[in-house]
Amino acid sequence: MTTYAFPTLSRAAPGSMSWKLESNTQVFKSPLDGSIYTAENPGARWAFTMEFPSLPEADAALLQAFLMKLRGQANRFTMHNWARPTPRGTATGTPLVNNSSGSPLTFQTGSTLITDGWTALTATMKAGDFFGVNSELKMCVADSTADGGGNMVLTFEPPLRSSPAENAAITVTRPTAVFILTEPRSEWNNTPGSFSSFNIQAMEQFA
Repeated sequence: MTTYAFPTLSRAAPGSMSWKLESNTQVFKSPLDGSIYTAENPGARWAFTMEFPSLPEADAALLQAFLMKLRGQANRFTMHNWARPTPRGTATGTPLVNNSSGSPLTFQTGSTLITDGWTALTATMKAGDFFGVNSELKMCVADSTADGGGNMVLTFEPPLRSSPAENAAITVTRPTAVFILTEPRSEWNNTPGSFSSFNIQAMEQFA
């Protein structure tokens, strides 16, 4: 299995992109009073549908070759959210995971993460901003500002699948997750004038 980077096309972004988070929940309805109970399990994952209409021949050839390399669902690829490739916050500095708040080193899980290395007092992350850590893609759900020591606590969804290492990098520009095609086939439509259109559907694949 190989993980590929999505090809760089002359067209800066897809024509449209539908992005979603699929939570791993089970719903139970009581036969006695109709009450609804929900069980939340680990494994929430990102998924998307991306359309590239009427690509010129050079771009179409690159994308066709990329899909061939995926071999259906045999291989994987990395992808960021094209609608918000950079944060709305300032996000300045060199952010890293900070597990040293306790002794010995702490293990961080859940939906908050202690980080450091930000620009003191001025670096911010806004609700809706994406970041990457530990090969996982997260969206901030609350605003955060670095303190005087460059520390910042990020609050996000979905929760961490595993605890990141001390000083693991936080990626704020085009952070990616690893995806797999939702179906084991690759296809595109051709129109007169050497144009091709693509509809790519994928879901996040955990390591």
